[in-house]
Amino acid sequence: MNLIRLCLTRPVGVSVGVLLILLFGLLSLFAIPVQLTPDVDVPVITVETAWQGANPQEIEREIVDRQEETLRSVKGLRQMTSESRDDRCTITLEFYPDVDKNIALRDVTDKMRQVSNYPLEVEQPTVQAADAAIDSPIAWLTLYSEDPQRSEQVRRLRDFAEDHIKPYLDRVPGVASVNVFGGMEREVQVRIEAGKLTARGLTFRQVVEALRQQNANISAGTLAQGKRDFTVRTVGQYESTEQILATVVAYTAGGPVYVRDVAEVELTFKEPDSFVRSKGQYVLGFPVRREVGANVITVMGALKQAVEKVNREVLRARKMRLELTQVYDETLYIRQAIAMVQSNIVYGGALAIVVLMLFLRNWRATLVVALSIPVSVIGTFVVVVAMGRTLNVISLAGIAFAVGMVVDNAIVVLENIYRHRQSGKSVFQAALDGTREVWGAVLASTLTTMAVFIPVIFVREEAGQLFRDISIATATSVGLSLIVSVTVIPPLAARLLGVHRPDARAQRDMAHVLGLSARRAAPSSWWSNLFGGLVDCINRWPAVRLATIVLMTGGSLWLARVLVPDAAYLPAGNRNLVFGFLLTPPGYSVDEFQRMAAYIEAQISPYWTVKPGSPEQRELDRKWVEKIQARIAAGAIPELNDPKLGWLERDRIRREWLTPPPLIENFFFVNRGGGAFMGASSRDPQRVKPLKNLFQTVGGEIPGVFAMFNQASLFRFGGGNTAEIRLRGENLEKVIAAADAMYGECAKRFERPRPSPANFNLGRPEVQIVPDRERAADLGLSVVDVGLIVEACVDGAYVGDYRMQGGDTIDISLYVQGQRGKPAQDIGQVPIYTPGGNIVPLSAAARLVDTTALEQINHVERQRAVTLTVTPPEAVALESVIRTIKDEIEPQLRESGRIDPDVLVSLTGNADKLVAARNTMIGEWRGFRLESLVNLLGSRFVLSIIIVYLLMAALYESWLYPFVIMFSVPLAIFGGFFGLAIAHWGTLLTTDQPVQQLDVLTFLGFVILVGTVVNNAILLVSQALIHMREQDMPASPAISLAVRIRTRPVLMTSLTTIFGMLPLAFFPGAGSELYRGLAAVMVGGMLIATYGTLILVPAVFALVAGRRERPVAARGPAAAPAAAAMPRDR
Repeated sequence: MNLIRLCLTRPVGVSVGVLLILLFGLLSLFAIPVQLTPDVDVPVITVETAWQGANPQEIEREIVDRQEETLRSVKGLRQMTSESRDDRCTITLEFYPDVDKNIALRDVTDKMRQVSNYPLEVEQPTVQAADAAIDSPIAWLTLYSEDPQRSEQVRRLRDFAEDHIKPYLDRVPGVASVNVFGGMEREVQVRIEAGKLTARGLTFRQVVEALRQQNANISAGTLAQGKRDFTVRTVGQYESTEQILATVVAYTAGGPVYVRDVAEVELTFKEPDSFVRSKGQYVLGFPVRREVGANVITVMGALKQAVEKVNREVLRARKMRLELTQVYDETLYIRQAIAMVQSNIVYGGALAIVVLMLFLRNWRATLVVALSIPVSVIGTFVVVVAMGRTLNVISLAGIAFAVGMVVDNAIVVLENIYRHRQSGKSVFQAALDGTREVWGAVLASTLTTMAVFIPVIFVREEAGQLFRDISIATATSVGLSLIVSVTVIPPLAARLLGVHRPDARAQRDMAHVLGLSARRAAPSSWWSNLFGGLVDCINRWPAVRLATIVLMTGGSLWLARVLVPDAAYLPAGNRNLVFGFLLTPPGYSVDEFQRMAAYIEAQISPYWTVKPGSPEQRELDRKWVEKIQARIAAGAIPELNDPKLGWLERDRIRREWLTPPPLIENFFFVNRGGGAFMGASSRDPQRVKPLKNLFQTVGGEIPGVFAMFNQASLFRFGGGNTAEIRLRGENLEKVIAAADAMYGECAKRFERPRPSPANFNLGRPEVQIVPDRERAADLGLSVVDVGLIVEACVDGAYVGDYRMQGGDTIDISLYVQGQRGKPAQDIGQVPIYTPGGNIVPLSAAARLVDTTALEQINHVERQRAVTLTVTPPEAVALESVIRTIKDEIEPQLRESGRIDPDVLVSLTGNADKLVAARNTMIGEWRGFRLESLVNLLGSRFVLSIIIVYLLMAALYESWLYPFVIMFSVPLAIFGGFFGLAIAHWGTLLTTDQPVQQLDVLTFLGFVILVGTVVNNAILLVSQALIHMREQDMPASPAISLAVRIRTRPVLMTSLTTIFGMLPLAFFPGAGSELYRGLAAVMVGGMLIATYGTLILVPAVFALVAGRRERPVAARGPAAAPAAAAMPRDR
């Protein structure tokens, strides 16, 4: 090739090219956005609509039903769901993966314009594309008092935080939004004394109208006078509470009646409906979300600078004894995970170099081969930037996998160059001829490795988008290694071999470098003779050869089938955050949640107050173990009661519960929207999950409360071992009954499912004020008048805005004095004035009815629905959970009549995604039908096999020899499942590492194996064909000699790959659960296939070639050029 000649004659130019690749690679490395996992583009559109004061039933009837009727016809729609809650509703539209999100957003917006005739109070619907990166905070900040006794005062600083702290955080580059949670909002309260109002013959409506009409600024336009235009405005908006008190409500016979005559006015705080606590103190919480595409590491660095600036310029400058601190930092785990992968790359590269050194036994040759590692790895970053990808754990893992693979081509080229040099050629000619001769083999092996990623890159599902990053990184690194092997290695080898003809000593030295005997060109190492002799014995007797083929191939497939485990979707990971909910009966007040928070904090506060290693901590651990032992003895841990659990899984669960919880780094408790959630991080990032058991136990001790906690998942869009059971139908009562039955059965076998709606089978207590229309009309009251009075008795009736100094506006609300906190029945005793001059209680115009109402109404495809999220023990795979639900629980409940035939039951969420991903990767067998064949042929695993086979068929100009080479694949499959089984059993024996399952990322390992294990078989078959065609050797001796010659490079290339991946498979740490399974499959598959190929492929080749002793003659004229193009020395 002219390229090889050019590189040999221009070594300085080659050096410049290498330096440029390294330079631009390093520049690209600093330009790539850094995050934990790749961006996953899920086409999901949400429609949110607010209606203040409406309950779920009203919102469902007046808004959701209308919107869903219109939206159901949007093109490309996969699923439509909705949630109706107090004051608002959300419709979620999920589209098929191939739908462009921007087009879907446009279509939904167009459809929403067709919906009209909303009630007057309904706000304009908001249509937006959902994005997991925006929805999940990258940081949580808290504002707390340095004096714990004054933490209650922090709640009064919400306005201060929004005015003086939030702007600093909003201005941070890359921050999309910052919210303020907790605290109390300011408002102006007009508290009317109902007795005084009625005594003056006035109504509540008159007060409201007076306040609204007097609180306004009205622009009259401009007035031209001479040279100037004057702006004319009527100014009457309230600027002080005194102005409100001086407002005239009405004129009576006794003169004007002012607001001050019938009410008190105070600038104060709304009654709190939420709170945030951290480590026993009231705090304000600030969740921070980043912009899409922003580098999370850079954003976090700027955010920390902003936090320090707030503390210095805002809080300390005012001597407020407050501090803004960060209690959650997503980048901590990201930095740990990326550092873990980087260290694995270094260790893997070092191990690969050590293997090279052991084989080559010369530092110069090792350096030549090892140079391909940094060039290939660093050059990959240029391609990553060019394709718009990010630097994350997945892409770095792809590079780490390639570390041991990129030296393979360099080894083959260097070895062949020496062989030509030893034959007496000049150094230039040896480098040129040696590289040219193996160019076809190097190209073939590289293409087969890269080709298996082609079907994977185009997978559109969520998991496929994860495959894309690892595929691009690995394929790019391997592709660059091909370029390095034919452009960089030859000039370097020429320098290594010298410029003179080799004398005897030089030949002896170089033979030692490559592990060759000075007396002969073929290796004489004992392992080469071992495998060569074994192949001789097998091929000597046809019966033994046939038995070997059948046993090794059939045995590999059978053992692989035995070792196939149940599958999971995506690994949950080991993030340092435990998060969960407290499922309470409907209608709990803020005061009740405060009592719950106080109880929980009292139970767990020792875990953040004691010192590590102190006697107090040891006492905590002892009490925990005693408590759990008692619960295990009483059978109070449902996970241990599953009879299907194996002894390893059961022992893992038992040890997890008996492991004392670690000390707590940060803790928070949030009450918001009528519910409560809380979370904590551990001081020991490697021991996080025991905190889940702590919170589960403490929360479960509160009467009437169900605690549901989990360790935070690595993936925002899905992950972990959860399955969603969705029950839907037209009749809500039947759906609730079915969901109640399913909930009970799942609670017996797994942990308690998390339902949505949370209290689907319990109504929220509600008091309905039902006007008596005839009596109300007789008293001169409308339904609106009654509603105004009731609103003033409860949460306050909004009457206008009040502008504070600085320009902020707050609400002016009307209240009935003395009604706050009183029983609901007292509302009926509020006196009202009638136009007839009478004073009567409100109960004279309306009656109070005690009833219940739904807290939330969910729809799936316009039907009422309940969703149960099942979280089984970590040791139990998701596929096993799916099978239990579909094959056991649902049939039993239907047979017993507890699930009505009209109720549809489906598994969604991660369960549905797992089925789709598995069918995409390996296909689905549906019996002996054409549909099954189409599914299998369309799977990425089968496609990768077909692509590799066709590539080799084109290379060999034969359909038969590639078939021989493909016999290495069954060995790799068995080895992959064996490696995965070792990883699974190993993690089951620990308590601090997530259990390794056959997740979707691990599926990719088997696809990669197809493209890598055939390389060894290519070496053997190519070498044997060279002996048969060029030296006219019989098949059996040619095969035996090929095994003796190629055993050493086979072992060298395979072991460098295996040892390069060992750190990924065995080193624990942040993010390792993402790629551990894939690495275990690769290591196991490569190890078994390497040694098995040296026996099985020669046996199959001998069986085939025995009938074609002269393949060139048999194939005719096309054989000669085919032989020239054939991979010979690899």
